[in-house]
Amino acid sequence: MLRESVVRRGILTAASFLVLIMLVGCQGLVKAPTPTPSPTPTPTPAPPLPPPATLQTSINHIVVMAQENRDMRMSAAEKKAAALPPKLTVPMILFFLPVLFVVILGPSGIKLAAMH
Repeated sequence: MLRESVVRRGILTAASFLVLIMLVGCQGLVKAPTPTPSPTPTPTPAPPLPPPATLQTSINHIVVMAQENRDMRMSAAEKKAAALPPKLTVPMILFFLPVLFVVILGPSGIKLAAMH
């Protein structure tokens, strides 16, 4: 019945075609359980519906998610910043300190050489 109405109207999209294939393919695989008749059927009350989602609650969710993402990025940046000093110690000792000693002690070395 569903197949004929969908095909007759010509509104068979790719998604509806896949759903249709799944429905048709699974018809013979699963058997519906036979209901056992109860002696006195009593209607059970329906559970209360949850409150509908409003625009404000979804905006609040987005704000909270943005804050969490900001916190995660900040903690990742802090971890990278904390790892920098040990990595920079060796290049500083090898390259910066010798140049610094030459700049500081160079003029006094020139004066000492000129005195002799």
